[in-house]
Amino acid sequence: MKKRAFSTIGIALLVATLALQGFAGTVTAIIAFITTLNSSGGDVMNATLEITMKLNTLLSVLGECIALLIFRVMTKGVIGVTAPKKKMSTRSLYLLGVACYGTSILLATFGGALNQFLQKLLKGSEAVGETTQIVSTMLDKTPLFLTILTVGILGPVIEELLFRKALIDKLRPFGYTTSILLSGLLFGAFHMNFEQFFYAAFIGVLLGAIYYKTGDIKYSIIIHIVFNSFNIFVSQAATLNETAVTIIQNVFVLIGLLFFLIMGIKYLRQRPQEESVPVTKKEIFINGGMLAYLICCLLGMIGTGLIL
Repeated sequence: MKKRAFSTIGIALLVATLALQGFAGTVTAIIAFITTLNSSGGDVMNATLEITMKLNTLLSVLGECIALLIFRVMTKGVIGVTAPKKKMSTRSLYLLGVACYGTSILLATFGGALNQFLQKLLKGSEAVGETTQIVSTMLDKTPLFLTILTVGILGPVIEELLFRKALIDKLRPFGYTTSILLSGLLFGAFHMNFEQFFYAAFIGVLLGAIYYKTGDIKYSIIIHIVFNSFNIFVSQAATLNETAVTIIQNVFVLIGLLFFLIMGIKYLRQRPQEESVPVTKKEIFINGGMLAYLICCLLGMIGTGLIL
């Protein structure tokens, strides 16, 4: 039964992820078809790319809504637990938020370096940094208000409802450690690129711990919204003074690491006193659903390196 539960969760995430990607692809195809009615020749591709880039973040949010719905429907048979809500102090929320942001910048740098190494290995030196450039171009093409609404607010809300609320409620019977580590790993893999995997997995573990202990999704939503919104602000500010922004980010890295070492590690290691169903790594990972999801995400990461 334990193996079946993890397999069901893996299959649900796989179908949800494929549906998300399929939705974006279908809309792009529709845009291309409509564009052909008003354009000709090489203008079709350029016009389609222009429209898709402007709508990219909105398509992602709508796709994530579909993914959340699919996951909830497909995991109805998995018995979960919803914990009673507990309050979290504003001080703890602030300190953990800063620790989350500062440490994630460092992990993002590591992930970016690994991604560049793989791109160089697979495509040659001229490919280095292309992923970051493409993502930046997409955000630049998207109207700022739409970026704030989708990337800064709606995206974090939906991702928290999926990977913290829905997923951890299903994993909670297996205990604190299994719940936060597995949800973090699955969240990092969901991004399907090495550049985001490490910091997304770290954020997933920390926010997972917060939700697991408080039973209140609003705390992880607040941190996620602030995290994404601040990143948008930083990217906008960098166009005005990149040197100043780099200095500020370095300061955040130092402060964030300090807070994480002082408080974050202690917070993560404080396990709730509760009974849980014992489970082995083999039961968690060696099953059709979980293997299929993780292999799909790994192939997506490799594919991102090859295509981008």
